[in-house]
Amino acid sequence: MFFQPLPNEPMERVYSEIYSSQAMLKAHEAIKSHPPDPSCKLETVVAAVMLWSDSTHLTSFGSASLWPIYLFLGNQSKYICGKPSSFAAHHLAYIPKLSDTIQDFYHHVFGKPATAEMLTYCHQELMQAIWLLLMDDDFMHAYEFGIVIECLDGISR
Repeated sequence: MFFQPLPNEPMERVYSEIYSSQAMLKAHEAIKSHPPDPSCKLETVVAAVMLWSDSTHLTSFGSASLWPIYLFLGNQSKYICGKPSSFAAHHLAYIPKLSDTIQDFYHHVFGKPATAEMLTYCHQELMQAIWLLLMDDDFMHAYEFGIVIECLDGISR
């Protein structure tokens, strides 16, 4: 989308939605430029998968918390994704907390308590292990070759 403030001024790119971004348009053109599979007559589209995660406290008191991983589709308008009542967020997984016994284990193995930096590193490694579980062979195959999905309009793509 472009905007021209005045007739004699150059056009300016308007950045608004992911589906109109240069990266999404390039991905769409890349998909369309591949020779089609002769056995498949379906329309091909790009799914803009957006992943988001942040720790959430469950109560006003105490330490109960979760660390969810959410999936949003950039093919939907930001005005829909931004409304909690639209249910546009999909829970993929929950990242577990490090065990309360990590300090005991670390001290037993290394003879000293784990530093804050070491605990941060352990949490990062835990997060990476969760991502490896999520991005399994089935996911990677779908990422590379696509999958057939029946969309809300009833059309399979």
